[in-house]
Amino acid sequence: MEHFKIESDGDVKEYGRPTSFDIDGYLKSIGEFGSYQRRFFVLLVFLSIIDGFIVVFTVITSTAPDHYCRSFQNETYVPRTQTSLCDSFPISSNSTCYTADRCLRVVLSNGSDGNATIAECDLGWVYDQSIYHSTPVAEWDLVCDKLWQRQLSKTVHMLGRPIGALLIGVSANRFGSKPVLFINTLILVGAGLLAATVNSFPVFAVSQFFTGCTGSLVNIGLIYVTELVGPSKRGTLGLLYYLGYPIAAMIMPSIASFVKDWRKLDIFLCIIFSFALSYLWIIPESVRWLLAHGRGEEAKRILLHAAVVNKATLSVDKLDEVNHLTTITNSEVSSPRPYGLMDMMRNPLMRKTVLNMCFQWSVTYAVYIGLSTNTDFLAGHDLLNMFLTGLAEVPALTLTALFVDRIGRKLASLCGYTVAGVALALVSMIPQGNDAVVVGIAVIGKFGISVGFAVVCLYTTELLPTPIRQIGVGLCSSFGRIGAAMTPMLFTLGELYWWPIPYVLFSSGLCCGALFIRTLPETTGVDLPQTMEDAEEFLRKGSKRCILLCRDSSYQQCELDNSPSHFISASQRDAGVDAKNGPTPV
Repeated sequence: MEHFKIESDGDVKEYGRPTSFDIDGYLKSIGEFGSYQRRFFVLLVFLSIIDGFIVVFTVITSTAPDHYCRSFQNETYVPRTQTSLCDSFPISSNSTCYTADRCLRVVLSNGSDGNATIAECDLGWVYDQSIYHSTPVAEWDLVCDKLWQRQLSKTVHMLGRPIGALLIGVSANRFGSKPVLFINTLILVGAGLLAATVNSFPVFAVSQFFTGCTGSLVNIGLIYVTELVGPSKRGTLGLLYYLGYPIAAMIMPSIASFVKDWRKLDIFLCIIFSFALSYLWIIPESVRWLLAHGRGEEAKRILLHAAVVNKATLSVDKLDEVNHLTTITNSEVSSPRPYGLMDMMRNPLMRKTVLNMCFQWSVTYAVYIGLSTNTDFLAGHDLLNMFLTGLAEVPALTLTALFVDRIGRKLASLCGYTVAGVALALVSMIPQGNDAVVVGIAVIGKFGISVGFAVVCLYTTELLPTPIRQIGVGLCSSFGRIGAAMTPMLFTLGELYWWPIPYVLFSSGLCCGALFIRTLPETTGVDLPQTMEDAEEFLRKGSKRCILLCRDSSYQQCELDNSPSHFISASQRDAGVDAKNGPTPV
């Protein structure tokens, strides 16, 4: 077949009319992860880093430093040991010492009889400033009878996330990802500056809500990545994309150890977030979204530019298809209508899949955020715990990225669920006082849930078709955020009643998630569904067949033939393997 070299001016000669356009096939022709994809992948990973900064900053602003009631004006913090307090307050001749309390203080009586009474903390509190010089908790005394306000600020932030996730998904589905990314980044910077300048806790809580609303920008980045690269690279890069969070989780403690004032830290992060505004405008719109909305001319320009950057040599047929994209989309999608939530629920298989993934997100994200944002509930140094939980994700995501295309999405998520579920169950059985053991096992749990959560996010983007991919991921993300919003209250229940409560519930939820995820079809190596009909056909066939993992050394795309029973690899098909009679499914 004749081949044609695309010149730098992008001029293409017309040859004939194609009947359809295979985007994944085109990506394989120009390079599944060439120079064009690599440059935008690096920029998109910064969105993941931003989300990590947001989550860790929420931990810092909701952390309560060690404190106790102030006994006199200008009192400085003294570590709360029995000896130091007795030396400071020798109020009893019979060696009895009244220890300071978080919510009560000792009032000394006149005279030397050592009598004392207990009173409320009417003089305020003394806070440990060895880790943080200033936090919202210390500034507004969000302790004791105001403890609920401290958890409220974290819960309000988490509640903003499901609302923002759904709104961002609907907006991106209707108007495209590019304008939504830019506008929400502006809102993020504005909310951050508002939080850094106000002197009112209610206004601060409102700013936290809007910050939470922008947290789902990371989902748009993931969808960009999965749609930008070829099928054989999608699993690896989809997981490496989530390395942004552990990078942020390891960097933030170092920054916070130098910038100990939360307002200055907030302004510093806003400056970092503003960097995204400088490059978001150069990221192209999703080609798949453009084609689904009848904007073939724009899609054509992007595809030809990608081929030029990747220095690709295309066949005449591919050039012919690209050149006629405008004609095809105008005739096939002349009046593209926006899809909504109800479109996902009309087909029984699609409805079952979406609800299943909503449950998976709610469980995995609750556990993930629970272990990420409640490091103060673990024993030890807060910033060190943040660093360790972030560090645990690096090998977890890296190893999974290397093997996810070999073992498949389901097995990878099941492995992550198992490791996290067992670790959390063990944490709930360990007696209090074994601080190092609890932290160590919790880090192992973070290792497992990092794998499970990242794979579930990738899995969702591959199961849903282009017309509802943004809104579907937004809906699943909303359920995930609702689950995460409950975690602060779960940990509060643990403080008040029985400390393993959150870990028992997390482990139980992961067990249920493992059972439900086994009912989903495997998506490893399969082309992304471009239409609702593509997704419904895939789900219908996937519910009836066994999955054969492609293990040929070249690992090309696993292609679905006309049989509803098997997958065959590209090399097997070229060799004449009959999918109906062989190879044997596993």
